[in-house]
Amino acid sequence: MIRSVLRLRPRVDGDDAVLDFYERREILTRALREGGCAAAELHVRLPERDEVVVSALWHSVADYEAWAGSADRARDVGELEELLDPASLPLGTGALYEVVRCLPEGEA
Repeated sequence: MIRSVLRLRPRVDGDDAVLDFYERREILTRALREGGCAAAELHVRLPERDEVVVSALWHSVADYEAWAGSADRARDVGELEELLDPASLPLGTGALYEVVRCLPEGEA
């Protein structure tokens, strides 16, 4: 399994706009529906709310690369970049991490 981590820097006080964009465009739902994605999450850094992190669990690097290179994602990027701090552009792809071990909730 692979974990992708994409860090987004919204414009000042723009975290709600980024979160709304992800919900309106159903980006996480689409990633799950289109295959290869096992789970996806949106995170907002606290207490500042100055960074949005998108993380997802993928079955393989190839699955993530297929998503990252899709026409749907390319359309999303253009609109999303308008909501981000210009200093953080252009928007690239997420960093990838190999999931080496994962414990289910309740197992310690």
